[in-house]
Amino acid sequence: MSKELLKTAFDKMKNMSCCSLQLIKIKSGKTGISYYTRECELTPPGKIGSFAHELADKYSKAIEDGKYASVDEYTGDIVGNVIYKLEGENALISEAYGQLCKELANPDTEGRINDTKFNAYMLLGEVELGAETVPIKLISMQSPMMNMKNKFWFKIERNTFREIDEPILNLKKSIDVVILKDTIYMLTLAGENLFAMERAYKAVCNNKVNEIIECGFLTDEAVFQKIATSGQNPRRFVAYNQSRLEAMKNVSKRKKLAKMFNLKLSGSNIDTNDEKTATRLVKFLCNKAMLDPLNDLPVEVAAAKSWQ
Repeated sequence: MSKELLKTAFDKMKNMSCCSLQLIKIKSGKTGISYYTRECELTPPGKIGSFAHELADKYSKAIEDGKYASVDEYTGDIVGNVIYKLEGENALISEAYGQLCKELANPDTEGRINDTKFNAYMLLGEVELGAETVPIKLISMQSPMMNMKNKFWFKIERNTFREIDEPILNLKKSIDVVILKDTIYMLTLAGENLFAMERAYKAVCNNKVNEIIECGFLTDEAVFQKIATSGQNPRRFVAYNQSRLEAMKNVSKRKKLAKMFNLKLSGSNIDTNDEKTATRLVKFLCNKAMLDPLNDLPVEVAAAKSWQ
């Protein structure tokens, strides 16, 4: 349904009469994330709208042609042809999303544009979806400003070339994120950088790893912590399944699950000195491990979701 909703929004956007452009500077550091936005005008009038119509047409056709397999809830997985969505109130992004919305509502309109290093741009408008008028935002995470080197304008009246010595606005015809009302759709995982999500899911990972360690069924807690918080494992904790940990707390269930998912045991504890076992435990707890129904063998999956 979400694919159809997005396509409808893009189709409606092709007839949108009013659209604005904001350049965005995203600054992420140890203390968090901040945004600076600068609203811009293009001449001749109507250029922003016509560019938005081109983008809408491009992505409407992409959905129609099957470029995207599905729209799924964001689980930290990396599947190239899937659009991931999450709500603005999601704990992973709620604080950053609130800050971004605040800045977008009050953009700078006078600051010198070439004094700021922008790393994204956004097109803002409204579309009619049923009886509701819904705000829509298209975000490209590619830098919109370019400093030209060894580039020259051709001056017709002088029949000569003049060096381009000022930055130019270069709006790439690609978008990474669509925000429809307060639902965020990530067409590419570059959208994670809009909300500094790596910091968020690493925090989730650390909290959950500590909770797992406190259960006391691991042979080597330090080894498990090192493995669970490195590589691709932190993003896996976005899909963490608390009910699986609860099952692991029970000795008889733990032994049964260990046998099912090839987890090495030392007595009744999970042998996390074995790197494969430690990694498999992470995958099991984060809904990345299932059983093949044909042979009951454990398999790794991108994410578990409701059968449709």
